[in-house]
Amino acid sequence: HQTGLTLPGGPAEADELPHHAARRHTDTQTGLVLPLRKILATDHTPTRLLPEALHFVHWGGRLSPAQESTVALHRPPHTVTAVHWLHRAQLADAMHPDHHRRTTHALDALTRGAHLPFLLRGTPA
Repeated sequence: HQTGLTLPGGPAEADELPHHAARRHTDTQTGLVLPLRKILATDHTPTRLLPEALHFVHWGGRLSPAQESTVALHRPPHTVTAVHWLHRAQLADAMHPDHHRRTTHALDALTRGAHLPFLLRGTPA
């Protein structure tokens, strides 16, 4: 069991596209439905730590005040104990080191304006 805060997310179902899984988990956990068509980072977890996985960090855009209110009013599933807004400087103390490193690289890519489009058979999703 990992401790610390994480980004919204979870595994994809069989034959579920990664951005659809990310959208579904983000909606379930936060109440937000975001496009998630840009990838800021990918991270591979080897089998020796967990079931092998490829993690995508998607960019959902900057939240509007109405979206922030949606999150505040949303009732997430019991597996989500709380939703927090943190300044980047607070993340190291609040997140598991692996999640913090993944988040830091994603935020660095965002700052540089770097992202990868999510493609389906060569066409933007």
